[in-house]
Amino acid sequence: MATKSRNLKKWTNNEIIILIDADKEECCLYDVRSSNYHNKHLRSEALKRVGDAVRVLKQDVADKDCASMFYTLRSQYNIENAKVKMSKKSGTGTDNVYKPSLWYYEHLMFLDTFFRAYPVWTRNDWTPLDWTRTIGHVLLDTA
Repeated sequence: MATKSRNLKKWTNNEIIILIDADKEECCLYDVRSSNYHNKHLRSEALKRVGDAVRVLKQDVADKDCASMFYTLRSQYNIENAKVKMSKKSGTGTDNVYKPSLWYYEHLMFLDTFFRAYPVWTRNDWTPLDWTRTIGHVLLDTA
């Protein structure tokens, strides 16, 4: 079976920190309000610089692997950040505020100004009307 060209080796904490720091310097990769965000040429150059920075420690990593890993880290951060913000809004005391489980959470806090945290919904939080809207059925009034 042919393997993909992607680097499947585990990332070390140092490699992840280097990736985060390199991405932080290239705001065109994550700031959707930037005029350069939609410039594919500049984004490609920025991604190459990020890849070059990471390759100091992780020689066989491709630029696309760096982009994929940062996207994964960013997604996990946004999920944790939404949980933190929801726990603060719920009226709980400071002792009960959700504590993120990601070791790199604080390293990604610079993203707060670029992304809006969406509420984290669980099945128990939804009403029947929410489920109806989600799956596209019409709610019939049986009264």
